[in-house]
Amino acid sequence: MKYSLSGFYRILICLTLLLTFRNIEAQKKSVSDLLNEIREGKKVDISKIKITRKDTPVLINALKDSSTDVRIFSAELLGNLKDTSAVLGLIEVYSRSRNGDEITAAGRALGKINDKRVFQQVVDRIINEQMHPPLAKDLLLSFGITPAVYIMERLKKETNSDLKNYFVEILTELDSKEILRKYQDPVFIEPVLSLINDSNVSLRWSVIIFLGKSKNSVAIDPLFRIMNDNQVYSYVLYALSEFNTKSITDSLISIILKYSDQKTLDGLGTLERSIRIEKLRIATEALGTRKDNRIEDVLLLALKVESWSVKTTAAKNLLKYDSKKSTEGILEALGKSNATIKKDLAKICSATKNKEIIRYFDTALEKRDLPIIAGAYKYYLQKKLDNNEGKLLDALREYGDRDMAEDYLNSGNQRFISETIGWARSKGYIIAPKK
Repeated sequence: MKYSLSGFYRILICLTLLLTFRNIEAQKKSVSDLLNEIREGKKVDISKIKITRKDTPVLINALKDSSTDVRIFSAELLGNLKDTSAVLGLIEVYSRSRNGDEITAAGRALGKINDKRVFQQVVDRIINEQMHPPLAKDLLLSFGITPAVYIMERLKKETNSDLKNYFVEILTELDSKEILRKYQDPVFIEPVLSLINDSNVSLRWSVIIFLGKSKNSVAIDPLFRIMNDNQVYSYVLYALSEFNTKSITDSLISIILKYSDQKTLDGLGTLERSIRIEKLRIATEALGTRKDNRIEDVLLLALKVESWSVKTTAAKNLLKYDSKKSTEGILEALGKSNATIKKDLAKICSATKNKEIIRYFDTALEKRDLPIIAGAYKYYLQKKLDNNEGKLLDALREYGDRDMAEDYLNSGNQRFISETIGWARSKGYIIAPKK
């Protein structure tokens, strides 16, 4: 069969006219008709719809529709209209919805309706309702740097301690590049820094978190001055760890050198010991992201501390070195720790390619070292188990958890599957193989 070129062009012209006609028809439909089509599950191309401000009341009313798709569609159209009368309805959607797409659509629409009056309505509503800061973040960021400047000015004048705290939490969430550059101005962040010794402890916590987030060097000395305050020390250490300076690295190292002696720790009262352990943990964690020739040896000291949190944090950071002395330290910790720590150390090391640690795991399987087997079970599941299934099942019975059971159930090993189902039922877990 032959086709002429002129005939092809005629077909193409007809299809073009048909699509154009359909687009014109879509544009002729009322907003109410389009909303009904969405309720019926039909797809509507928002880019082809022509609307005017006369449609605003219908769309605002549709923001309360029972259909999520209708509410999202209406929010997007209201953003295109840029009608300020829709602001309150869109804020209501943004603050009340639990649907991510709907929140995004409302926030985007409010960002498009961007003028001073709208910003004032938005920020006042956020403050009056004490909207959760992470939820308010994207909405405020759509107005650029203005929210940070406005809230900082409000903070200067505010006398209510709880509102001050809320303002600082909001400022901490505002993390656009433009705003973070503004936070480098010592004068700009002074209203927050001035609250570092406030009588409201919650406010002090928020201030310290903000100062760490700001990474403004003007905060370093004030933070050092309160580092030994038992009400805020953990927040201070986290904040200081945000600054990658030698003086702070020195301070983190000195904490481990000062507090890692086990005999001294054992002789302390419960409260003082817990404070020192927490300082050790935070310092150990913070040093893991830094480069300094002294750090590996200091982390090996932390690894010897009889504390689950310090020991596991140190091991996680020491694995990055893959050196002989770090490997020996980790192996010693695996051998000498209690069952709980041993299991979690093995879990941390289970994905390593370090030959000495792998050899240790293989020996642990032969010796039926159940805490090690339970911690490194993912490593063992990748191996030929020969006659060792019983040891892995014993580890499940003694030290197992839901994640371990799910992995056994999806291992393809029929013995694991049948016995794991029974174990899970005895623990009250409802699990099933992945499809």
